[in-house]
Amino acid sequence: MPILVSIIEDDARFRRTIEDVIRGAPDLRCVSSHFNGEDALRRMGAAGPEVVLVDIKMPGCSGIECVRLLRKQIPTLLPIMLTLYADDELIFGSLQAGAVGYLLKRSTPEQIREAIRQVHAGGSPMTPEIARRVATHFRHSKAATPRAVQHGLTPREEEILRLIAQGRQTKEIAQGLHIAVSTVSNHLRSIYAKLEVTSRTAAVAKVLPP
Repeated sequence: MPILVSIIEDDARFRRTIEDVIRGAPDLRCVSSHFNGEDALRRMGAAGPEVVLVDIKMPGCSGIECVRLLRKQIPTLLPIMLTLYADDELIFGSLQAGAVGYLLKRSTPEQIREAIRQVHAGGSPMTPEIARRVATHFRHSKAATPRAVQHGLTPREEEILRLIAQGRQTKEIAQGLHIAVSTVSNHLRSIYAKLEVTSRTAAVAKVLPP
């Protein structure tokens, strides 16, 4: 079955470009396309998307607020921010609102298609530039430990979360900590449950300062 995708983008030309990108892959299907957040909030639920590509800088309801409200309407929805801006405030605001991926609009068509596949498979795609910003911010954040403790994370879980923020994959974390891959996966499930999130990026965002 193809992955069902919606688009929220106020630039009509770019919106059509993304529609064509999705139609160019047999395993993806565009089920709705919206010119702003208000239209998406009214109509998108009926289309039943699994993944949504969202522009941040839209008139009226911003992309970040739109994602926050859509996640309440459709808790299983997987939002990817697709934008011109590599701005720290926008990045962390998006992640805290519930986005599970963040790509720049200059990403290639195949990078966009692959990002959709990754989030559908449980990943959290970001361009290398965005991933570096998240990792750097998390490493230098003095507020990370108190927030981790506040949510009941153990020292090991906090350690794993820091490695996630640095872009490490499950196998790399297991090798670095000299534990089994299954043990890392168990820790990840515990982290998600304690933070009440469903993705790595959302977990990292939850313990970052606002």
